[in-house]
Amino acid sequence: MAEFIADLLKPGFPKYNNSGKSFRTDLEYVGDFDTLSDEQPGLEDSWGTYAGTVSSTKLEPIEGTDRGTLRVTLEYFFNSAEFPSGTKQEESYEVDWEDFTRSMYEHPQFALGEGGQFQLDGADIADIENWKLEKDRTIKEAYSYVRRVNGKAAGEWVELSDNAKMFARGLELGQENFHDKAPIVRKTTRYTGGPPGEAQAGRKEDPPTVPNLPEGYEWRKEVDRAIRAEGQTKWDRIEEWHGAKKVLHDSQDVFWEAP
Repeated sequence: MAEFIADLLKPGFPKYNNSGKSFRTDLEYVGDFDTLSDEQPGLEDSWGTYAGTVSSTKLEPIEGTDRGTLRVTLEYFFNSAEFPSGTKQEESYEVDWEDFTRSMYEHPQFALGEGGQFQLDGADIADIENWKLEKDRTIKEAYSYVRRVNGKAAGEWVELSDNAKMFARGLELGQENFHDKAPIVRKTTRYTGGPPGEAQAGRKEDPPTVPNLPEGYEWRKEVDRAIRAEGQTKWDRIEEWHGAKKVLHDSQDVFWEAP
């Protein structure tokens, strides 16, 4: 087998050729003649992780020695059918952080259940939205609004709570959203002999365990793509998981409870 004589591979090999109809790999080994003879593959055999099957093989002795040369050619023919799934070779991982924008309602200082100093409850949020619609400047500057029915005043002023006032002041300063950081785990897998198997993204799931993975996050798989890396037979599969303090939904489910 190829792995048993891998250290006998002649420098400069393997050599690759893509004709558009097939992908050819040429290999040449130099070593003990008997060892090469024992390991010489048959036609149509697979050979290590190289693409395709053996299309030709030639073993020749080196005159005056007990050594020889083994030449092996493998060929992978392209057609209109789908590629066979490739063989996984190696994996690499990356932990990164991305910038993204979130509603100020999600800020840890205001979001319910986050333990912030200015947590808003449902009544606060309703009051803030009504305050945003208030047209009377004097009332609005007092962080209040008038209840209205069909556009007409239907009650006295409603003053915002202290926490809601803090939020409203932020809106006056243009702070409707805030910039946050989210972790990304990126995994790249190299395949030979064809592309990876079926890909899927959009679901809530944990990423693989990697060093320095930040704690306290839930994860959604956002990316799963395959890129042909070299010729027709080497592919890179790139997967990404994006972290959030709370994943509220994915492509099929929601993850909150009704009050």
